[in-house]
Amino acid sequence: MVACELGNLYNKDSLIQYLLGKHKSHQYEHIRSLKDVIACTLYRPKSRSDKASDDYFACPVTDAPGNGKYRFVVMRHCGCVLSERALKEVPSRNCLGCQNPIPEEDSSLGEAYVFLYPVSPEELDSMREKMEKRRARLKAKKKSSKLEEKIDVALTSSTITSNSDEKVVVAPTNSADSAEPMAVASSLRSGHEEQTSERSEEKNSVSARKRKEVKEYRDSKVIWVICTHLHAIDDACWLSRLPARRRSQARRLMLHRRLATLWLPTV
Repeated sequence: MVACELGNLYNKDSLIQYLLGKHKSHQYEHIRSLKDVIACTLYRPKSRSDKASDDYFACPVTDAPGNGKYRFVVMRHCGCVLSERALKEVPSRNCLGCQNPIPEEDSSLGEAYVFLYPVSPEELDSMREKMEKRRARLKAKKKSSKLEEKIDVALTSSTITSNSDEKVVVAPTNSADSAEPMAVASSLRSGHEEQTSERSEEKNSVSARKRKEVKEYRDSKVIWVICTHLHAIDDACWLSRLPARRRSQARRLMLHRRLATLWLPTV
């Protein structure tokens, strides 16, 4: 059995099916999840007379039966179902059923327990108002706690950033076993740093060598193209001075000379 903040009792399995279902009722709109209900702890009646044999539960202090004649409350922090008469006769800071201490915040605000089945519409309205105020207070408290956590994280990160140049030294213990892992960790850290620096230097040298080779190849290619064009211009001028019957023979000779003196850049 569970009880809502308006004092109604529900079967827990049926309530779970309702929450998982698609069809919602306006009557149960104040129950959003199982966090909005209190799991009840019911006590069996101590007396086994004919009148009390059909009672489902009773107060563990006064043994008052839950037959509608006596008013009952459910403790918010533990879920024990007690009679209002027991709370009036035995005032205590602990629950009278399980002896768990009542939170000071709930006791100071008068929210230590919830009445079951309000007797009048005015009482129902006051319980609904208390429920809304409590939820608003818890929501604001949760929001402020999250804000405080963010502020703490920001302050911690700023402190670490300002003290980033300072080395944090962990005080070793007296035993020799704790010093060995620290030495191994420091050696591994130094080796990793050395490998990283060597790799970065090697990458820089390789990239610089590649840039130099590309530049040399481009320069040599430009020089080869210029020389080829100059040879072609000289040959064209020389052929223009020869008679027509000697030009074919002269072209073959120039081709052999060019193949013999051809220069290509090596990369």
